[in-house]
Amino acid sequence: SQGVKVVSSDSLLLRHSPEVNFMMNWLTLMTDPENVIVRSAIAMYLFNHPADSANTLHTNLQKALDISGFYKLLEENGYRVSFINFGQMSLYDTCEELIRIFGLHLKSPVYMQFFLDEILSFTSGKMAGAVEFLEHWEQKKNKLSVVLPLSDDAVQIMTIHKSKGLEFPVVIYAFADDAYKLTKKSAWVNLNDPLLTEMPVAMLKLDKSLEKTDFASLYTKEDQKSRLDLMNMVYVAFTRPAERLYVLTGKIPEKETEKEVRSLTALIVDFLKA
Repeated sequence: SQGVKVVSSDSLLLRHSPEVNFMMNWLTLMTDPENVIVRSAIAMYLFNHPADSANTLHTNLQKALDISGFYKLLEENGYRVSFINFGQMSLYDTCEELIRIFGLHLKSPVYMQFFLDEILSFTSGKMAGAVEFLEHWEQKKNKLSVVLPLSDDAVQIMTIHKSKGLEFPVVIYAFADDAYKLTKKSAWVNLNDPLLTEMPVAMLKLDKSLEKTDFASLYTKEDQKSRLDLMNMVYVAFTRPAERLYVLTGKIPEKETEKEVRSLTALIVDFLKA
């Protein structure tokens, strides 16, 4: 909103593109023509326009429930799709034809180009169809993204986890208000209680109430481990910049006391006071 360019590998993942998901739905439909959910998803993409009424969308979705009604709906709107022709094409050519029919190259040219590149790379030198690519997609969809050249006038946005091992001249640590939470919420224990011989083992909830029991060490150990996890994350964030670090935090939670520092905000404030 302030005119600052942004680059984020997460936002550029192919699976976040409606057009790519539309293509994957078609490939799924080619392997499973009876898939009602996929037909409905295709109809939602094509006919869920703001200008249309809810009744219009509902009518179109009802038509999509039936295979013949689904293809009739497509033809009524000028989309002619023939699975017979697709059966004589390679997977790459099929995808190109679908992109042309539905004008996806006009809506999302960059995503379509990278999607086709992935199809070409996957099918190169081997006989592979929609089934094989669907399996490949399930394994790789969280990694496949549009690759843009880094720009000097764009802000890279990434998680702290993904920034490990990297270095930048300037880092802005936004939302530095994480509160540490126990990584485990419960644990199995051997009770060894003579009054509960029929219950030798139990699952206990890990919270402060355990401090007053014989299982206090369980809570203490998990508490210390969770604090260490938070510190490790902060360490990674604070050591990425080579020149400047900006930390954006907030106010200390009202419930927090000096004896029990649970948030990064409180730690930062304590440091500044010291």
